[in-house]
Amino acid sequence: MKKYISSFLFATFVFLFIFPINSKAAEKKATLEFKHKSFQDGVIVTDIYIDTGGITVNTVTADFEYPSKVLEVTDISTSSSIFPYFVEKDFTKAGIVYISCFSIEGVNDKGPIATITFNSVSAGKAELSFTEDAVVLEAENSSNVLKTPETALYTVTEDLNILPQTGSTEQSVLLGLFVLILLVMIVLFALAGFTIWGGIYFSMGKMKVEGKYEVGLGKSKKEKIAKGKKKIGTSLKKK
Repeated sequence: MKKYISSFLFATFVFLFIFPINSKAAEKKATLEFKHKSFQDGVIVTDIYIDTGGITVNTVTADFEYPSKVLEVTDISTSSSIFPYFVEKDFTKAGIVYISCFSIEGVNDKGPIATITFNSVSAGKAELSFTEDAVVLEAENSSNVLKTPETALYTVTEDLNILPQTGSTEQSVLLGLFVLILLVMIVLFALAGFTIWGGIYFSMGKMKVEGKYEVGLGKSKKEKIAKGKKKIGTSLKKK
């Protein structure tokens, strides 16, 4: 039984810890996200931020959409970008921004691609979301290594102040995953404990039925009965 319990616990450990680590390593991806820098007097400044995830990349397209009835783009700055060359940084079309950049040497780092400045236009909800054209190309083979990018949510109040939504989809997913793993661990350890104590209880009951167990003495009832009979016989002989 100990062998089965040990195998069970080992399999549980591998499933919960080793497998997720290996899976995470195998799914190395680059990420794009919006990082808020400042909110003041109806103006929001946010970075389009990239993390190449340890991969050397040379081309990025970070096109995104926004609600033009709530926000308007007033400026795109690339002075602090970790990419040196830009093919496109266009915001002339309401509701969409086109940004494409590249590096001849390749980039393996994390930092801003561009800094976008918005003005609030009217009250409402505003979501910034990357389009399907958003890509991050690996330098070695030009494959797209972009993980599904996060959106950014804002609320523009009646006085045109802009408030960021707290938290993010990724944080919520990670929290939910952590809670799920914790619950699975509790259930598995409870089952393991039930199996161990159930096995012990069953073994004790079986030994007791077979006359092989007696509390505190460790001797069978048959042995004690035989000794008792022997003592009685000896006493009778003496008399």
